[in-house]
Amino acid sequence: MIEPTFRPATLDDAELASDLMTAAYPEFAVDPVLTRYRWEHPRKDWVWRGFIAETSSKPIAFVHWLHGPPEQDPERHCEVGVALDQSRMEVDLLTQLWRWATEQAVAGGSRMLEAYAAEDEPEMLEALGRVGYERDRLEKVWELDLGLHGDRLVAEAELERTESAGRNYEITTVARWQAQQKFEALHALDSLTRKDIPTTFPILPETFENFMERLRSPDRPHERWWIAVRDGNPVAMSYLRFPPFGGTCGPATRAATPTTAATALLAPSSCSRSRRRSPWACRTFTPTTTPKTPPCCISTSASGMGHGPD
Repeated sequence: MIEPTFRPATLDDAELASDLMTAAYPEFAVDPVLTRYRWEHPRKDWVWRGFIAETSSKPIAFVHWLHGPPEQDPERHCEVGVALDQSRMEVDLLTQLWRWATEQAVAGGSRMLEAYAAEDEPEMLEALGRVGYERDRLEKVWELDLGLHGDRLVAEAELERTESAGRNYEITTVARWQAQQKFEALHALDSLTRKDIPTTFPILPETFENFMERLRSPDRPHERWWIAVRDGNPVAMSYLRFPPFGGTCGPATRAATPTTAATALLAPSSCSRSRRRSPWACRTFTPTTTPKTPPCCISTSASGMGHGPD
């Protein structure tokens, strides 16, 4: 087997990296416009490194790692990702890629690495096991057939909106809501509700500037970003993401409390179909063959930028 070589990815590689990530898991296509946007707007004080892996001068994989500010995360959690073109899917090659990614992240001072693999990626799971990883948690995501359930969901949402209005909740959108400092209020709501997300790794705070960059992302039309407002304050929000070039339309919902208003925001009336991959997270401990490697668990996301806010 030919040993892969690695070169740093640049902004001009955003389309290539997106193609490689899509080739690694075609059912979860990655939009090159969004990849470049995210690379152009990194999170403040976070460290990200991306690499193109090649054999015989041909790109075969995208490898990256990402960690937050050490002062916010003393354990130095680091997300590491390997996206190998399915046409080259070999366990030995995957093992090489994961081992190289692990060594790079560890050399940067990370103490805990995190990785995702879907349950229908047996080669990926085997490679992670070879490097010394064990499962940390199982996340399940769902496919919603709006052709089958769409009419019912829209009708239920309309009923919930009527009931919400009777409880003094206003259902509006980011585009229509004209309150002063509305973005600061939405940032506060987003920061509060993220604390309720079940996780085995820390969710670090997001600066207001980074929140605004995410809010302006090309896949988030503000007329499809709904807000439930009561007494002038946002208490829940729900939005749909539309990749501008290609990919999967997907919803996200945040609520400060389990209110009827939050339920009213849930109807995906503008998205024809939503499908996401089902990741398995893996945690590793020190392999007996490499005693100098710290305990770690490796992680990836289809964006190529790791587990940032949605």
